[in-house]
Amino acid sequence: MAVSGNKIKLKTLYAKRDVLFSRIQYISDHVKNINVEAVRETFLCEIETMDSLRTDYERVLDQINNFELQIDPKYTVNYQPLLAFEDMLRRVKRTAKLLQSPSQSEAKPEAQVRTRDSIRLPPIDIPVFNGNIKTWPFFFSGFQNNIHNNPSLSDAEKLYYLISKLIGRVQSICSGFTPTANNYLLIFETLKTKYEDKKMLASEYLNQIFDLKPISSGNINGLEQFLDKFVASVPALKNLKFNDLMDVVFLHIALKKLDPDTMRAFEI
Repeated sequence: MAVSGNKIKLKTLYAKRDVLFSRIQYISDHVKNINVEAVRETFLCEIETMDSLRTDYERVLDQINNFELQIDPKYTVNYQPLLAFEDMLRRVKRTAKLLQSPSQSEAKPEAQVRTRDSIRLPPIDIPVFNGNIKTWPFFFSGFQNNIHNNPSLSDAEKLYYLISKLIGRVQSICSGFTPTANNYLLIFETLKTKYEDKKMLASEYLNQIFDLKPISSGNINGLEQFLDKFVASVPALKNLKFNDLMDVVFLHIALKKLDPDTMRAFEI
C-alpha cells in the first residue's frame, strides 16, 4: 500500500517538475525578443519569481528522488534536470542584469528590431522510451522533429528533454556520460546507434506476426486483437524499406529453426 501511495505522489511531483520547468522556459523564451517593448515589460515582471522557481524546482527534485528510493533502493539519484533548469536561469539573470544597466536606456526603438510574431503553443507531449525497440521509431520521430531539430533550444535544454523521456533499462546508457550540454550529441548518437537497427526491428515485427495465436470461430475480441497486431506490424515492416523484404522474412524463418548458439554465430 505504501509503495502504491508513493507512486501516486510521484506522478504529482513529476507533473509539478514539468510545470516549473515550463515556467522558467517561458521566461527564458522572452530573451530572443527582448528588444520588443511589450515582451521586455512582461519579462521584467516575470523575473520577480525566478528565485522562488529555483527553490521550488530543487525541492521537487529532492522529493522525487526520495520517493524513487523508497520504491526502489537501487534507484540512481538523478539531479540532471537541474542542469538544464540552471542553464536557462543563468540566461534569464544575465539578460535581466543587462536590462538594468545604464547602456540599455539607449536601446533601439521597437520599429528598428526585426521580430517575428509567435504563438505560445501548449507543451510538447513526447512519449517516453523504455528500451522497447518497437517503440523507438515513434519516440525518435517525435523527439527529433520537436526537440533535436529545434534551433531555439540549447543543448542543455535538449539533454534535459531527452533524459526526462528515458525510463527503465535505457537510462543505464546515459549513466556513463557526464550530463553536460557538451555530451548531448554523444548521448543522442549512442541511442541512435543502439536502437536504430533495421534488422532487429524487422525481427520484432515478424515475431509479432508469427506469434499470433489462432482465433476461435465467432471470437470477435480475438479477431480484433489479431487485426490490431497484424495491421500494425505489416506497414511497420514495409516502412523499413529493405531492398528485398522476402529475403528478410526467409532469413527470419530460418534463424528461428536454429539453436541460440548457432543462431548467434550465424548472425555474426
